Amino acid sequence: MAIGLGDAYSTTIERLKQQKGDKPRLGMGVLAWVALAERPLHVSELCHALAVEPDSRYVDNEGVPLIKTLLECCVGLVSVDRETSTVRLVHVTLHEYLRGHPTLFQNCHGIMASVCLTYLNFEQVKELPITLKEVPEELPLLQYASSCWGVHAREEQEELPPVVGSLAVELLRQYDTNSHISAAFFLRPQGWQKWQSPPVTENFTGLHCIAALGITEIAVILLEMGNRDINIQDDSGRTALAWAALSGHEKMVQLLLSREGVKPDLESHLGQTPLSLAGKAGHEGVVNMLLNRIGVNPDQKDYAGRTPLSYAAEDGHEGVVRLLLTHSQVRPDDPDSWDRTPLQWAVQGGHENLVKIFLACGDVNPETFDKSGQTPASWASKNGHEAILRLLLNRTEVNPDSPDSRGRTPLSWAAGHKHEGVVKLLLEHRDVNLDAKNSNGRTPLSMAAGSGGANVVSLLLYRKEVDPNSVDNDGQTPLSWAAMSGHEDVVQQFLDYDFVNPNLADKSGRTPLSRVAGRGRNAEGIAKLLLSRTDVNPDSFDQIWETPLSRAAANGHKEMVELLLSRDDVNPNWIDCEGCTPLTKAARYGHEEIVGLLLARAGVNPDPADIDGHTPLAHAAMKGHKGIVVMLLGCENVFADTKDRQGRTPLSLAAGEGHAEVVEILMGCNGVDPFLKDKLGQTPLSWADQGGWTRVVELIQGYPYEY
Repeated sequence: MAIGLGDAYSTTIERLKQQKGDKPRLGMGVLAWVALAERPLHVSELCHALAVEPDSRYVDNEGVPLIKTLLECCVGLVSVDRETSTVRLVHVTLHEYLRGHPTLFQNCHGIMASVCLTYLNFEQVKELPITLKEVPEELPLLQYASSCWGVHAREEQEELPPVVGSLAVELLRQYDTNSHISAAFFLRPQGWQKWQSPPVTENFTGLHCIAALGITEIAVILLEMGNRDINIQDDSGRTALAWAALSGHEKMVQLLLSREGVKPDLESHLGQTPLSLAGKAGHEGVVNMLLNRIGVNPDQKDYAGRTPLSYAAEDGHEGVVRLLLTHSQVRPDDPDSWDRTPLQWAVQGGHENLVKIFLACGDVNPETFDKSGQTPASWASKNGHEAILRLLLNRTEVNPDSPDSRGRTPLSWAAGHKHEGVVKLLLEHRDVNLDAKNSNGRTPLSMAAGSGGANVVSLLLYRKEVDPNSVDNDGQTPLSWAAMSGHEDVVQQFLDYDFVNPNLADKSGRTPLSRVAGRGRNAEGIAKLLLSRTDVNPDSFDQIWETPLSRAAANGHKEMVELLLSRDDVNPNWIDCEGCTPLTKAARYGHEEIVGLLLARAGVNPDPADIDGHTPLAHAAMKGHKGIVVMLLGCENVFADTKDRQGRTPLSLAAGEGHAEVVEILMGCNGVDPFLKDKLGQTPLSWADQGGWTRVVELIQGYPYEY
């Protein structure tokens, strides 16, 4: 904090305290709530918190202060965030100042806990249905009070005020009968959305809640009240001990373990024990307590086949792992339902020290295969853990080129995820096949090209063992993957290599240029690179006879069309297998700008018919593309009344689809017959009537000529 800033805050707070009336109490209350709350408070939450009176049983809406009043009481130390409507301190340094002067807020956490509990015990709150999903507008503090009262109670450094204990017991006894909505708000996971199902609270008791919060003083009171089943399980199958273990509350765990009849190894509905939950969360102290308890199985598997060691290894809890490995019952190489061992979980998480610990165990196999066929080396390569991979490769049992069930080797995974260091490490091993294909026929170079790993491509491209034109099961080359995926720098790398063929077509007959043309947006740079090569055919056609121009026009890629039309060796009238030209496709899909570009090109036929006899005008009319219809009618040699193979004209097609504006335009053209019958004997009028297009029927019936 800047020199003098603390003095300025002290002076301002002293001025706050010297205000008249109730302003000092409100001002200090605001500072306390804003500084010590577990999250930023909404304006309405803060106002309601400061309206709660001790021993009150109802919300006093008339006593809720206005935010304007509260801000005035704080003499400029607090403001409201306009975007989130949350209240915040005027600067982060003020937060540091307040935290550094705890005497400003004596017993504050206890008071905040008392406010929250008083609020939750209001009659209006008790009457809320337990299925409620949203916080009612008239009770805005409900969510915060439900979630955070226990945190404030636990944070109270002085002895817990008796009023907090009595209010908590009053609330928690309602949990035992599943009659209070706050249990559902307490159990909601972070990020819960109102469209999700609410948490099930039917068997979530007050003891479960207080165990999760770790407040032993209140737990003792609950345990001494009546015949309480200490082993009762909630709707997830967790006991109070499980909640305490999961939350890492050692004193609470000790208290519950001391109770007669407690079952320390009771499984949840997922088969997880308190030890498993504590191990996964990394609570070393709790794990140690449970391991020293008779009746606790240190190697108990849950329904996924996972042990406490497996979970601790995944999350990198070294202390927990060491504790578990000291027990003879713990099998360090035992696989779970996915055939993944604790070593594999440690490798996946990138926990180097744990990997060293497991590799030092004489009975751990470093070359196990999970159900996907991946080994620890494969996982290390996939996730880019170079140091761990080096440890594994130092073991003679480890195969650096082992393929998984999809044929992917460690090199394939590393290349596909752009892990340059790992690739370099694997390239040092002679028994690694640099050109190994996976089940899709893709090589490490192909995977690197598709993911845009330029540095990895550089490492592989010039190796004599690597085929730069290798084709996969679909006939695509590494260059094709790079082009299709939009990696311009990688495309340039391939084009700079003389042994790369940029004109190879895949099984659908599409070249890298064709793929890029279909992709269109943000691909013009790649197309320019490809077209800079003299051996690239800009007019190649695929199996359905589509050229790059055809694909670009169909997909509405204006810049790509402009680029291709700038070439003299591109045929703008190319006909595909459906008899469609690029103009036909652009008209069909409503790409008006592209239609304009094509019509401006010398030699473009504006009125070609496809295999169904549909002209560009017919397609535009049928789809209701008014602007394109006008453009085409303005061209010479475009016939407005051309019949297709069914004898239908553009007017008939537009009328049948209900495009009134297009119908009106076409009826204004010379030579258009609105009563012309097609091969089914139907006229534009009958098609419109059949489709229920009233406006079109009116237009045709109002036509001034008869035939």
